[in-house]
Amino acid sequence: MILLVWYGYLAISKLVKDNGHISIEYFYSLANKVIQKYLDVFVCILLIIFSILMVKFGFEMVSNSIGKNFPASHLPRVILNLPILISGLIIVVFSVNNILKILLKYEVGGED
Repeated sequence: MILLVWYGYLAISKLVKDNGHISIEYFYSLANKVIQKYLDVFVCILLIIFSILMVKFGFEMVSNSIGKNFPASHLPRVILNLPILISGLIIVVFSVNNILKILLKYEVGGED
């Protein structure tokens, strides 16, 4: 169960890196390139806000679970809450990286 939680949160981070999150492509494709650039940056900003909340509440969950163990396995409960904190930090880094890629791509006049 613990590995499934770790895998899930780390997979979310990987999807943010690869822009694999859910989006409504129909409306996006109707917009011109300039609007698409602003929409892409807006999505990244929303992801940063969400991941900062993940870090904040993940830190609270980790700090509340310090010193507590699972009843059957006697493993520390921290290992179940730690992926929320780590994944939030990784998503912030990947989202900032995505914003820089978007801005540099459009500034240089790069790929479509």
